[in-house]
Formats: sequence, C-alpha cells, structure tokens
Amino acid sequence: MTENREGALQRIEKRAVAVIHELLSLTVEKKISLEKIAHFRMAMNLPNKLKEFLLQHQGIFYISTRGNHGKLHTVFLREAYMK
Repeated sequence: MTENREGALQRIEKRAVAVIHELLSLTVEKKISLEKIAHFRMAMNLPNKLKEFLLQHQGIFYISTRGNHGKLHTVFLREAYMK
C-alpha cells in the first residue's frame, strides 16, 4: 500500500513540475511572479506551499527575491538562461 501511495505522490509532484514548466515555457521572458502562479494554484492543482515546492526543484526553476523585505518572488525557467 505504501508503495502505491509513494508512486502516486511522485506522479502528482511530477505533474506539478510539468505544469509550471509548461506555463513558464509559454511566456516570452521565461519568468513569472510567484504570486501570479499562486493565483491559479487551485485551478492547476498545485501544492499549497508553492515556494517551498519550487525550491525542491532548483535544477529546473530559479527563484529571485526582491523588494518589500524579500516578499516579491519571481520564478525563472533555468534552461532558458543556460547559454
């Protein structure tokens, strides 16, 4: 039973990464504010703790923190900036 649950959790996580990756791929600059992603979090079935989730996938995403005492976050698609 736990193997099935772990497999299901891995599939859910993989899907969430794919959804955010695709969203960033569709933007011209390959970046978007974390707040804009969070706005559609429920519709896209993304995790509640979105920032922490993205930080677990630093090889794919980069999060920039700026302004307002570090409360403005921008998510970048790393592969778009690796040249």
